[in-house]
Amino acid sequence: MAFTGVFEKLKKVYDEVLEGRKTSSSELYSILIGLNRHLMQIRTWCLENKGNEFEQLCLEIESFTLSLFKTLLAFIFNKAILDNVQIENDELGSSLQKMLGTATNLLTVLSKTIIINDRDVLCKVIKAFQKGNTIIPSGYVTFMPLSEALYLLILGFVKILEIF
Repeated sequence: MAFTGVFEKLKKVYDEVLEGRKTSSSELYSILIGLNRHLMQIRTWCLENKGNEFEQLCLEIESFTLSLFKTLLAFIFNKAILDNVQIENDELGSSLQKMLGTATNLLTVLSKTIIINDRDVLCKVIKAFQKGNTIIPSGYVTFMPLSEALYLLILGFVKILEIF
């Protein structure tokens, strides 16, 4: 199991960060996929050797790789927010576009909308949807929790009304 290729790609991305260059989402995605493949090989080996003296080692490797994935995802998202990722037409690029859209929507809400009772925002329904046993019709204006409003905004069902 040679991690060399993945670590060479990581070093290249690190160098790009130091030089202030953009990194492509496809390059970052290939790093994540490479790490995923290695992790699956390790997990397979660990399952084959379950109950042996390697169990603690396998737990530590799994903990380390989970921490590595969390760190890499935070790094990638931070780069994307700072516009240092060239978003391409790949799985990571598509995911980053959705996450950045959510972050942008949240920024807009926080800067241009009144939040009532520390959670509710005023929304206009664009497409009718069902909530519980009730159909909320298009054109309806209502308050709803911010997290729900952001979710429905992303799906195209509501528009969060801006005050300023």
